[in-house]
Amino acid sequence: MVQRFFSVQSMYAYSAEYAKYIAIFLRWIYNKITVKGTAERKNSPLSARDFDKRGVKALKIKLAISDESYEEVKEFLLSKGIEIDDEADFVLMQTDKYVGHITVRNVKTAEKVHISVNEIILIESYGHTVEVVTGEETYVTSDRLYQLVNTLNPDKFIRVSNSVIIAKKKIKQIRPSLSMKFVLTMENDRKIDVTRSYYNSFKEAFNI
Repeated sequence: MVQRFFSVQSMYAYSAEYAKYIAIFLRWIYNKITVKGTAERKNSPLSARDFDKRGVKALKIKLAISDESYEEVKEFLLSKGIEIDDEADFVLMQTDKYVGHITVRNVKTAEKVHISVNEIILIESYGHTVEVVTGEETYVTSDRLYQLVNTLNPDKFIRVSNSVIIAKKKIKQIRPSLSMKFVLTMENDRKIDVTRSYYNSFKEAFNI
């Protein structure tokens, strides 16, 4: 699945700002989609509900925004006929805030749950599979590692290799290794390498 991202700096100040942004958002998407039997779509009044009326599935987006504004933005979008779906192709991302929760699936039960980022010990990518490890469970997420890096607070999380993000406060031990590397022991006793490409940024983050 290819996800498309749309960013907005401050989404929770005024409803008028919501309306202005959503109008632009909808028109961009609407002009990208072939709508059955609609030759003059670009000049037509537009709302999300028109998608169903004109033979296209309802518009669905995923929200990647802060906890403070999530419910307010969600209610506003729902009122405009836009469905919120964590598996959606389109992602609305708030660029000046970091998420407090992420949507994941339990590896054992396949149940979809929302977990606090404070529970996360590390996030690791295996090809197209991204695992989110907490003290109790291992989950999978449809997000890619680079997407998660952009939505997680850098004061709390840091990328240490091409395939791993770790929670700074979940580190038990930092041990220097050869060839400009560190070996981390995490809270769950998992050993994680800080690779050469991330060596300097890790040192800077921890004042080593």
